[in-house]
Amino acid sequence: MAYQNYIDVQYGNPAVLPVPEDQPLWPLSNHGVGKVAVEGFLRVYGRQHGERMTILRPSNLYGPEQPLREGFGVIRTMLEYARRGTAMEFWGDGEAVRDFLFIDDWVDACRRLMEPDAPVGIYNVGVGEGCSLNRLRTVVERVTGRELRVQWQPARSVDVRGVVLDATRLRSATGWTPQVSLEDGIRRMWNWIEAVPQNG
Repeated sequence: MAYQNYIDVQYGNPAVLPVPEDQPLWPLSNHGVGKVAVEGFLRVYGRQHGERMTILRPSNLYGPEQPLREGFGVIRTMLEYARRGTAMEFWGDGEAVRDFLFIDDWVDACRRLMEPDAPVGIYNVGVGEGCSLNRLRTVVERVTGRELRVQWQPARSVDVRGVVLDATRLRSATGWTPQVSLEDGIRRMWNWIEAVPQNG
């Protein structure tokens, strides 16, 4: 199985990090374009029908029970390769940066924005701290106690170099703040993988 160097998001390669919600949307992949299109449809629907819309832009989510899917979920994929002891393909130099958010923190953000008095709007939902692929590999190896073997491949034009989300707007509106550190979240996910034997 090959991993496609993280999924794309709407912002592409933003000029500002962490990136706030008012930055231009310049996706580099079909996946990112699809996200931008969905936002456009929601805005049009809201105007036509008088509906108040809240749009969430999550960072890279991970956590227990995440399915293993080729090209998606770098933490889930890394842990699976560490478990199997097989080599995983990476594109680029490993310095691409992303913002990883544990699933419980995502659910908490959604819950807060579903409250009757929650303000509507567009919100980034992320930790606000970047982590490179190389650093992530180190954390995975420390948590699992296993080497993550890698086969390096050339970088591709659709791979975003860095996206870290500024969630200041969400914190100001709801008081939300992420509670689960990256290492703790990866440990929880690894414990789940070890406890529930899987074939992917």
